[in-house]
Order: sequence, then C-alpha cells, then structure tokens
Amino acid sequence: MDSSSERQNPPVRPSRAVVPALLLACLATLAQAQQPAGAVDPYHVLLQRLQAKDTSIDFTVLRLGLTKSADYSPYGSDADTYQDSLRVALERRDFRHAVAEADSALAIDYLDVRTHVYRAYAIEQLGDSTAAAWDHVVASRLVRSISESGAGTVDSPYVVISVSEEYALLNMTGYESDGQALGKCGARPCDVLDVHNHRTGAKRRVYFDISLPEAFLDRMLKPQ
Repeated sequence: MDSSSERQNPPVRPSRAVVPALLLACLATLAQAQQPAGAVDPYHVLLQRLQAKDTSIDFTVLRLGLTKSADYSPYGSDADTYQDSLRVALERRDFRHAVAEADSALAIDYLDVRTHVYRAYAIEQLGDSTAAAWDHVVASRLVRSISESGAGTVDSPYVVISVSEEYALLNMTGYESDGQALGKCGARPCDVLDVHNHRTGAKRRVYFDISLPEAFLDRMLKPQ
C-alpha cells in the first residue's frame, strides 16, 4: 500500500453518500431500536481490544461486526460534523484543533480510515511521529482487510461496509476517482468506479460490493 501521498498532504474529497439529515436521524433511531436488549455485541469486544492497542484481532471480523451493531450507520452519523471540522482545521494548519476534532470523530466512528490518516498527519506536523504511528497502523490494517476481501473486479469485487471505505482504499493505494456509477456484480449491487493512478496515470475500473450498506438501508426503510 502506498500511503506516502496521504502523509504529505492528505486530500480532502467527498467520502459519503448524500442523505438528508432527517432520514439519517430516523435510520439511527431505528437501528438502535432493533438491537435486542442485553444482546452481546462482539463488535464492541473487538473494538475495546483494538483501542487497548491489541492488533492481533481480526480486522475483517471487526469491520463486519460493525454491520451487526447498533453503531452501524453507513450513510452518515454524528461523526460527520467532526470530520468536516477536521478537514477545515487541516486546511488552516490548525493541527491541535485538527487532532481534537479527529478524536471526537473517532469516539463515534473508530473505523473511519481517513480520520486516522488525517489525525496521524496532524500529529506528525506537531512533531510527534511516534504517536502518529498508531493511527497509521490502524488505517493500514483496515485497508488491508478491505483489499483482501476481493480483487476489485466484477467477478471478485471488494466488499465494503460504507462508501467511505471505497475512497479510503483508493487513496491509500494511490488512486483517484474519475467517476462513479451503480452497477451489478452478478446478483450483488456494486459501486463501479473509474479511477486513475495519481503517479502513473494508469486507468482501471474498480468494483465494490455494497450489499451490506444496501441491506442496512432496506432494513431501515422496511415497514415495521
């Protein structure tokens, strides 16, 4: 994975589908209501281990576990506001404020790759590359999990739990999107992105299986 461009000057690009704020609030409420009372949440068990610096966990199990948690919100969450403020702080080179906003965002969505990358960049600019190393580790392991889920082809798409994972994988591997469309990978819904390598200019088409976020949306919109 090539994350050097992210470390030098992390890009500011759209990372989520545009969904009305009222709909997001309703989806979040419904998701919490559907979580059985007293249910064991394997996602939070793994998340606590990761936050305690245990990198022996299975990051794919962690990511997929989020989709079964009440915290799952693939089309936006309260973390969005902090992520927006984080990007503004980076543009202003207010790195201390950027770290604070990143911490607030990660308290809500710890699996957002680019928040970790931005946080690491801000900490490095403050002169603490050792502290920044942890965020690079988490971001790299999350992206590795995505990249190992498929080959990015129509027959073997990458399996993602959110649109933000699509752009995280592209950015961390040196690609930029030239356009996005909905498509099919067999019977599965897919995002189809035409991309180019920002160093070589090489172009390719990348397929992402969006079955999980689509299933979430279907569940939330299904009449009770």
